[in-house]
Amino acid sequence: KYDAPPTMYKPSTLWPHFKAWATHIKATAERLGPLGVRANMVIVRPMRTLWRLGLAREAEVRGIYEQAMKLALHLQERGILFQWVDDLDLNDARVAGKSVQIGKAKYPMIVHFAGTLDAEANAALHKLKRNGARMLDHTEANRLGGPIHSRNGAIRAVQSKDGSWFCFNVLKTREAFTF
Repeated sequence: KYDAPPTMYKPSTLWPHFKAWATHIKATAERLGPLGVRANMVIVRPMRTLWRLGLAREAEVRGIYEQAMKLALHLQERGILFQWVDDLDLNDARVAGKSVQIGKAKYPMIVHFAGTLDAEANAALHKLKRNGARMLDHTEANRLGGPIHSRNGAIRAVQSKDGSWFCFNVLKTREAFTF
């Protein structure tokens, strides 16, 4: 799912069913296997921070979530492919060549939301960076250009397994773009 981050905090209506949903997604992904499309980056969700803040500090949680949605939209508008990973998975991440490997997936760079990770996640990121991982915070990732240039961001794109791009317009009016 590229268009927005999955819901990240407990008030979500998904929360009581999260384990069953995650298990289903994992089983489906294992059956499908790798599709051949390589994401340009992986973005770290600060799960432990969000859980720690909880309902008592909902405004802060909402702020982090809104940053994530804005980043997702920005990247999508530029045709930059990305995936999400929980901070819980960073301990098993490693640098493999010029990529960050998390599980079986490899990513050219890792993006995190500055100031949102706990000490354990920060330590894992520092270790990756020391080992040569390319790392950006969300403000740096917001400055990235991509293959799509659209004045108002109405053009979206997906890349197929063979490397071809499919572009579509989310507005009802004609929109110019370059690719």
